[in-house]
Amino acid sequence: MRTCTRRGSIPTAGFACGLVALALAFGACGESDAEVAFDEFLARADRTPREIVDPDAPGIFADIRGAYLMNIFIRPLGEVYLELRITFTDFEPHTDDDGGATIRGHFTFPDEPGDAAPLAEFESEYHADGTMVVRSGYVRIDPERSPIEDTAVETEFILDVTVISPTEMCGLITDPDSTTVLPLVLQLRGTSFAAQRYGPDGEVPVDVPTQCPFYGDEPDAGLDAGTPDAGDVGDGGVAGDAGLQPPDVVLAGGTRADVTGRFWFHVEIPGLPAALDLLADMTYHAFDDLAALDGSLRVASEPAGPAASVFSVLVDEDGGFTVVIPDLAVTVGPFDIAAELALRAAIMNEDFFCGVGAGSVFEPFPLPLEGTTFGAVRIPAGSVAKPETVSSACPGD
Repeated sequence: MRTCTRRGSIPTAGFACGLVALALAFGACGESDAEVAFDEFLARADRTPREIVDPDAPGIFADIRGAYLMNIFIRPLGEVYLELRITFTDFEPHTDDDGGATIRGHFTFPDEPGDAAPLAEFESEYHADGTMVVRSGYVRIDPERSPIEDTAVETEFILDVTVISPTEMCGLITDPDSTTVLPLVLQLRGTSFAAQRYGPDGEVPVDVPTQCPFYGDEPDAGLDAGTPDAGDVGDGGVAGDAGLQPPDVVLAGGTRADVTGRFWFHVEIPGLPAALDLLADMTYHAFDDLAALDGSLRVASEPAGPAASVFSVLVDEDGGFTVVIPDLAVTVGPFDIAAELALRAAIMNEDFFCGVGAGSVFEPFPLPLEGTTFGAVRIPAGSVAKPETVSSACPGD
């Protein structure tokens, strides 16, 4: 009587290859072709935990042929998400000292059969450090499949991909040439994504994230790259133009809290006759002793317009973070405003954050922005309605 053990821990790649060979020789214990292919993938993949391989490396190099479900957060368009299946079909390792491989593949929609005509095809150089750039070329997504309801989208994705395990990859769009041309021309910088491998029988991954996780005590390299003209992200969570700084104040009462969702962001600017109202779409991440915040700000009166700022910042232990908007262009009352603004914020609870700002208005007249204060209150996801009660300052200010 012959018995067979299903997939479990695999001590070494060589041992796993031997098991696969025996399984094939004796009929694979009834495994489907998909299960055998998945076993072969596990055998050839380096499944050593990442922290053992190299704690400083952002990615790994492995034969990643197969299909992955990719979840894309098109942040510059607001709370817009797109799922695609990315399939890697060819893997040709380089023979030079630099290592790496040429890899080919294609995109399809997740609900289409595996042999469906591709939405886009690509060829990329997969580097030994686990990174690659995947260029989709211009693709059209018809209204019935569009991430924007009843609206066709034409776009080019230029994805900075990092393979973080044999079954996972993630990254950002940082190339300014990655744009949509329909329904509007808009850079996709700041878009984030993650992808997980389909199961051995085609099981669809669940809860695929939309960005890279953190490793060790540093955020993923390039986390702030989606912010136009972004500077360094360091202690205190500053992102943006390093020459533009918020007020150097301590905001009392702050704490780390999950502020994922949409907020009405009400800004009072001394010298202007009307307040500035923004919509803030936020995603909060907690990793051991680190916390981070991804977000976008757009003018509340133009909720479908381009983001005024896209940011990814660290959140300090007291809930503080800083967002810099070096090229703010908005309409406030009768004025078309061109300004630069640095905001220092503190999370007070899951439904409210607040803070102070500094900077300068350039048009229609010069105006210093010292004394700017703001408050942000949670509103329902997708809402564009101003809440009955708004706040423009932290408690006690």
